[in-house]
Amino acid sequence: MGSSVYPVPSAPAGMTAQRQQIFTSSGTFTAPTASTYNGWVEVTVVGGGQGGQAYGANGGVGGGGGQVIRRIIQVTAGSSCTVTIGAGGASAGTGSNSSFAGTTTTITALGATRESGNGEGSGAAGVYSGYDKPADTAAVAGAYGFGGGGGTRWKTGVFGGGFQGNGYANTGGGGGGRENNVTTNGGSGIVIVSWYQ
Repeated sequence: MGSSVYPVPSAPAGMTAQRQQIFTSSGTFTAPTASTYNGWVEVTVVGGGQGGQAYGANGGVGGGGGQVIRRIIQVTAGSSCTVTIGAGGASAGTGSNSSFAGTTTTITALGATRESGNGEGSGAAGVYSGYDKPADTAAVAGAYGFGGGGGTRWKTGVFGGGFQGNGYANTGGGGGGRENNVTTNGGSGIVIVSWYQ
């Protein structure tokens, strides 16, 4: 945790450093005691992706991407905020919710429950069109590079798994389409907290 992942706007006047804490597993965010930014933080929350699905012997449908939510909220300096990371679904199973419980505001990103994704910021899965038919519908990317749908035999996933591949960990991506008894899992979620000080 603590490494920078995405560019952020220039620091406000009087503030020189941007800080970022990345949660790939559940934990606690301790709000900075120096209230140089009046307690405002930017929080990105990504739910777990759906597992891939098998359709017959030769191909399947990818899982949908988890919901992706980005909000700016205010937290009390020094307070403890509970962070929950949702697991990816297994074998067509639904992903679990991820959340950030701030001082007065809780942000919850839903785990994917269907191939079309699950609400704001989530990507749809690739759709299988039949054996040896490269007309499969491509998977769709989610918001901010997270929550993409899983791929099919002919179309790769977008931050989701390729054919018979798992969704990438901590992206909320769906599992790739699978055949027979091959199991593919959705990717787990992630929470990123950014602030200036």
